[in-house]
Amino acid sequence: MADGNRPISEFVNSGRNLLDTIEQSIPFFSQLGQLNETLTGINTRLNAIETNMDARLNAIETNMDARFNAIETNMDARFNAIETNMDARFNALENNIKTMISQTEENGKKRLYNSQYCTGSESEINWIEVFGKNRPERLPKTIKGLNSFGEAGVLQILNYYDIEIAESLPKKKEAIAKFLGIRSLNPLD
Repeated sequence: MADGNRPISEFVNSGRNLLDTIEQSIPFFSQLGQLNETLTGINTRLNAIETNMDARLNAIETNMDARFNAIETNMDARFNAIETNMDARFNALENNIKTMISQTEENGKKRLYNSQYCTGSESEINWIEVFGKNRPERLPKTIKGLNSFGEAGVLQILNYYDIEIAESLPKKKEAIAKFLGIRSLNPLD
């Protein structure tokens, strides 16, 4: 009986071992349920983190968009202000240049007039204007008046025209006359 029953005996023993293994695995299977709950909890947390991260990233993106828009608006305003300022400065410069050119032409005409028509002691002097400077209040009207003008008045005229001369009073008057285009302070009247 020993040999014929042996396969049955082994089968029964294998069955018992299988049942023992299953019995020993019962705690593992119960842990699988807990593991499933834990994994479900982890999944829930990951979903919450993902949602939170999406919300935070969206908030950061919105904030960055707002900041970039504010920077862009600020830069546009600053560039517009610079452009406006530069336009105004260029227009002012252009106007100054036009005024200077016009004044230079006018002064050339005055010098020509003085050289041709200031030939007598009663000839009226055509005084030249200097751009950006205030003329002295008292200027002699005629060659005779310039000849009789005092040192203080002559120095004001020299300063107005930026004429530097450290000579005698008559030489200073001659420098003024020459600047104005007057040929001589000693007319032939």
